[in-house]
Amino acid sequence: MGEMFRKRILITGAGIAGPTLGYCLSRLGHRVTLLERAPTLRLSGQTVDIRDEGRDVISRMGILPRVEELMTNEDGLRFVDDDNRIRAEHPRAGGKKSFVTDIEILRADLSNLLQQITKDDVEYRYGDSIAGIHEGETSLEVDFAKAGCREFDLMIVAEGMRSRTRSMVFGNVPLKHIGLYTAYFAIPYEPQDGTWVRWHNCEGGKSILLRPDRGRSSRAYLYIRSDRRGIDLAGRERIVDFIRDTFKDDGWEAPRILRELDGAGDFFFEDLAQVRMGAWSKGRVALLGDAAYCATPVSGMGTTLAIVGAYVLASALAEHTDHRVAFARYEARMRPYAERAQAMRPWTIRMEQPSTRLGIRTFYALKMIEQTALGRIISGSLGPRPEGTDFLGPANFGTQAR
Repeated sequence: MGEMFRKRILITGAGIAGPTLGYCLSRLGHRVTLLERAPTLRLSGQTVDIRDEGRDVISRMGILPRVEELMTNEDGLRFVDDDNRIRAEHPRAGGKKSFVTDIEILRADLSNLLQQITKDDVEYRYGDSIAGIHEGETSLEVDFAKAGCREFDLMIVAEGMRSRTRSMVFGNVPLKHIGLYTAYFAIPYEPQDGTWVRWHNCEGGKSILLRPDRGRSSRAYLYIRSDRRGIDLAGRERIVDFIRDTFKDDGWEAPRILRELDGAGDFFFEDLAQVRMGAWSKGRVALLGDAAYCATPVSGMGTTLAIVGAYVLASALAEHTDHRVAFARYEARMRPYAERAQAMRPWTIRMEQPSTRLGIRTFYALKMIEQTALGRIISGSLGPRPEGTDFLGPANFGTQAR
């Protein structure tokens, strides 16, 4: 890339999408600054999936072997009753329709790996945020809360679904809530956790998942179906009280999980919602990942969308020096993919979090049917198909010279 095309690009958000984009853009010769509000790299979080096209991207980046070394190596998903009896099980398999995919990795491990491979080529700024953005004809002036004013050619917002930086440029963006809260945190591993993910439903529209992490810990996930909004804004103490009250009469592993609540250092509680926007760019600013097209964790596609979106955006910037054309190309290629990931049948949440014991038995029966050959055919016919390598284009940032 010639010097005249080398851009100064600011990325906000050091989760998965931001560092992935930083890696690709630095390979193209751009000068990348990555800004993160948190004071340090986040070393907690849930297990995440990398599916289909996402696997293709990390392979092209040249980091697939390193990712595979960090996999949690779950054997599959089991649906269990109050007595821990297996009602249905699905072994690990690839693709968008499988709960446990070929690549399962802790978010912190993936984030740490992405930072390690970018630290020499990307300028990281932790513990700072954006106070103001002023766009001129040829550049952006960005006011940092702590570091003063700096000039950039482009800015990419790779933050969460409630991105503050996005609101500075695009205004208020309504969230599409799906009627489901989730809490997750790590608890000490116990022998019964094994190597399978265990899913247990409780009456009242609730479920519990336990995901083992190679014997180091187990990740507890609590799902609560509710029409009430705003519980996630009540503060940790009230949220913990809400969870205790909600699961206090439930069996299986619920008492063990509740005992660990107070000491959970990586506790996270969220009202799951999607982000659906009419445009992902405005002037010299573009949106990436959850800030643009959050699909919710229940889609199983959040991390894949982040990785693939970063790759598609970098490819568009490699193909077109005019950022307006590049942003339009990125959106044209990525929007159909994101919309398919966001597609959710209205009855899915209620079916997976039944209110009654009969509903739970019916749900387990359906999961047992899915194990059969006919069930796999039906499930496959209803689900999305991998896009194929032509969707990603010819760029290969893992081998391209800087």
